[in-house]
Amino acid sequence: MESIRSTCELYDYQVDNPSPGTILRNAFNYLNDSDPLLSSTAVITDDLDLSNKENICQNKDMSVSNLLDQWELPELKELFKKNYVDLKALAYARHEHLEELKKEIPWGLRIKFEHELFKWQKEMNTFTNDKESTNMQNLTMQKNVMDNIGSAPEGPGVSDKGAIASNNQNSDGDNVGGSQYIFEDLNTNAALSVNPEKETETFDPIPSTSREASSVVDLKSILNNYAEGRAILQLCNKGKKEIPESHKQILVDKTVDYFIQNGLKLNVTASDTISQQIKKLFPDEVVEYYFAPQGGKAPKGKLLAKFYNQIRKLKTCGLVEAKLLKRKHSKSPSEPLPEPEEDSENIKKRLKYAQEGERWEEIKTLWRSSQNYRKRMLLESNAENVVDFLKEWPAYKNPMGYTLIEIDFKLTFPDAENNIFTKWVPFSDNVLDIFKSKIKDKLCKQILEKYLNDVENISEEGKNAVILHTIHAALVPTSKRVIKSGKKKTLEKCTITDSQDSFMLTGHSITEIEEKLLRQKSRQLPVQPLLVVLLEDTLFQPKQYLVYFDNVKYKFFSVISALNCCFQILHVFNLKYPIECQAVWLFIQKFLYNIKTEYDVVLPNVTIFINELNKRINAD
Repeated sequence: MESIRSTCELYDYQVDNPSPGTILRNAFNYLNDSDPLLSSTAVITDDLDLSNKENICQNKDMSVSNLLDQWELPELKELFKKNYVDLKALAYARHEHLEELKKEIPWGLRIKFEHELFKWQKEMNTFTNDKESTNMQNLTMQKNVMDNIGSAPEGPGVSDKGAIASNNQNSDGDNVGGSQYIFEDLNTNAALSVNPEKETETFDPIPSTSREASSVVDLKSILNNYAEGRAILQLCNKGKKEIPESHKQILVDKTVDYFIQNGLKLNVTASDTISQQIKKLFPDEVVEYYFAPQGGKAPKGKLLAKFYNQIRKLKTCGLVEAKLLKRKHSKSPSEPLPEPEEDSENIKKRLKYAQEGERWEEIKTLWRSSQNYRKRMLLESNAENVVDFLKEWPAYKNPMGYTLIEIDFKLTFPDAENNIFTKWVPFSDNVLDIFKSKIKDKLCKQILEKYLNDVENISEEGKNAVILHTIHAALVPTSKRVIKSGKKKTLEKCTITDSQDSFMLTGHSITEIEEKLLRQKSRQLPVQPLLVVLLEDTLFQPKQYLVYFDNVKYKFFSVISALNCCFQILHVFNLKYPIECQAVWLFIQKFLYNIKTEYDVVLPNVTIFINELNKRINAD
């Protein structure tokens, strides 16, 4: 480890009162001598030329004094001397390290100093100041690599470290599922859409056609190209079964960097192979975080999202030729039509003209006697005709109509009728601890903190209302929606508030709720069935629970009963989840009801959230 007294220092250092320059050098040395996971985020990274830094101080013609004269900033010499800032400290300096120092520099001189320091560090190949500049530096590096290779290299041997094996075995000799694919040059057939990380904007996978040789990717060899990657592999060697949250994105970034730097396209098969290898190295990892197939639709996941977003940046900068491909439409799922019951037509007529005063138990009996006929009728109608369907079955609009929805739901999902009431207690007992670490939204964090600080005085219903309101900040929407204004359409990113308002509206009166609904309709946003919670004062004091559905208001005595009804409506009438709160409804379906349908999409944040919950519940 290098001595604090540098051989190239310009002034006498006093160890008793360490200066910013001394602290900076000590921090650098400590980080590079300690745990490799720490050194991966240290001042000096793999991408910088360390030898250039060491040579800075060996040049006898260079000194801080000379440098400041060159920069026409002689006024700073005394300040640098007082703070023990030498050439090596300047070479290692990042923006945050100089904040205290710059407070003593007048604004005019500060502007010139920052400009000259940035330019000098770039010339010395030591610049690490700013994330944005670093990203641009990486893009430039990727451009240079792509210019050098011109087109994808021939044959499987694209790396001297063997990251792309020429056979179907990885470095351990294990067969990687037998999956073969052909790598593609980035400048050929690079299918791209707006932003694959958003739920509604994904790319279309294209078969690889631009390379002759079939090869299998070896994740270990890819990671061995990077210090951060080697640190992740060390975790595996230490017996870790899951990658720390802070290092998941590093794995994605380095894998994508490797493909781009080698002029290769990270396609669907490669992403699937990599995700399976991650699972093999770290058995507790959720593979859907990295790659999530969608059953006939374009897949999702961090690997593909990162790759295509990086290509989009390169294309925006003009570094890669843009070639767009139209999205493909997948075939809608189909369901066999049930055979209608005998005399179902007459039963329908009787139900349609049933008087308000008729015994409800009798109506429920007739309802069960015509459920196949009704389901067939619904499946044969178009999704837009749900309103017309309700006119044919007006009993739904009775205040007790929710009990008829329960009958229809039980026909389709006979084993899921009471799942939510069984699973809600362990869910609500454990989810708040996950929220504390997962929720970043300021407003939701404040609500959560207020609840936790006054939990003894808040009812169970208040707790449930808090959970259903704040869960949207744990399952943050990533979709975009189309907003219509006359003939104009604009694309708008869904926010946490959008997710909350499309799922559960809160207010102090029915009038306030209906004003909110009118505002949604005025923006031509579809209003699906949703929960309504009327409050005594705050969210912690709910007093009434309703479900709004096609101008019908069903009233309930608990928020969970209302939630159950709303979920059943969506499935009985085969309605889409609102795009704004799709992740929350999908979580409720998969975790609280344990239901799978052929319409399901794979949302990695939902899969990860369920995985975290199950671990916590099973640990108890």
